[in-house]
Amino acid sequence: MRNRFLEIHFSSSRGRIANSFKLSLVSIIIIVPIVLSVLIFLLVSTIIYFSYPEMSSQNQIDEYINSKFDSDSSMVIEPVDFINPISKKHFYVSQGFKGDHKGIDIVAEKGADVHASYAGKVLHFGHDDVYGKIIVLAHKNNFYTFYGHLDSIFVKKHNFIKNNEVIGLVGETGQTSGPHLHFEIWSDREILDPRLLINELKERDVTQ
Repeated sequence: MRNRFLEIHFSSSRGRIANSFKLSLVSIIIIVPIVLSVLIFLLVSTIIYFSYPEMSSQNQIDEYINSKFDSDSSMVIEPVDFINPISKKHFYVSQGFKGDHKGIDIVAEKGADVHASYAGKVLHFGHDDVYGKIIVLAHKNNFYTFYGHLDSIFVKKHNFIKNNEVIGLVGETGQTSGPHLHFEIWSDREILDPRLLINELKERDVTQ
């Protein structure tokens, strides 16, 4: 049986440089899958890099907050007029502070807009094992808001966010039995009850 070869010939446009070589059929069968595998890996890596939310560790968040308190320790903290992060008329607070559950759950239809409760800057966004897709916003006077179980995220790290700006959509990512927004307000290293700061949430509380 005669050996089969693929002959490849290269030459410059003016014919000054020319070269050729032969590849056996066995070599082609081995090389082509390897090249295709490398190309597919590079393509998948590129897609993941540009489409997956940017990750940031909890330590980075803690360090940022601690540095803010250290530099502004003498500042008098003034209240912030937070607003309801859900614009839909049909929503209710299904769970409040209980055990390790620090914050409130606001039940709304999947895909409902989630608004920034106050103007601020994106401190962190990414994925959490418990709360799924999350966003953390930093506000003036060392206040922070936390949004969890999101279906979609519309912000990037360090973005400046306007008051009431849509930052994501209600979802059911992470550990949850249905679509809702997990919402927290932080101040002075403590988690505050949003129902005490936002009357609309207090009025829609069905946990009592």
